[in-house]
Amino acid sequence: MSMIDKEGHRLNNERLEYLGDSVISMAVADYLFSHYKEASEGMLTTTRSKLVNRKYLNNIAFEQHIDCFIRKGKSVVSPNNNVYGNTMEAIMGAIYLDRGYRTSCKFVEKWIIKNPEHMDVIIYTETNPKARLMEWGQKNKMQLFFYFLPETRDKEHHPHFEVDVFINGIVSGHGSGRTKKEAEQNASEEALRNIKA
Repeated sequence: MSMIDKEGHRLNNERLEYLGDSVISMAVADYLFSHYKEASEGMLTTTRSKLVNRKYLNNIAFEQHIDCFIRKGKSVVSPNNNVYGNTMEAIMGAIYLDRGYRTSCKFVEKWIIKNPEHMDVIIYTETNPKARLMEWGQKNKMQLFFYFLPETRDKEHHPHFEVDVFINGIVSGHGSGRTKKEAEQNASEEALRNIKA
């Protein structure tokens, strides 16, 4: 959500989000590199992606009650909205500017990494809904197809993607996101929930 200051300049957190995203990614990479010395590059990359994705950061924002301090617009209607993860990134960007990289790392370790037991769960839990759905489809000999709706733009002019996942010709899940990959993952997650139900 953007606002206008007294001088007519548009204010929002996008630049802080950009910086915070990089800070979080670097701090997580530092931690993994230092604490998992035998891990392969692939394992490090996969684990980092689990810790810096929007859904995970959204959850962290709720754990830290950051959602209580967000001025919400009408478009913010659910915990799955990216605004919460974006706010986490903006906060980390602000901490970096105010206190530097070392302090930023302390917050990343406390909020995002948490403890070694939590990291073990993150590392050894499969969190890729599309991969799980594809594996289920192959195992059960189902035909899967992702159909993207026309791309749109939100009020901040960010790209917005929507996709339906078809299983044997029937729409079984719908997802949206700022990237095609995010939309596919969300659609796959909904399809898996429907299959389980």
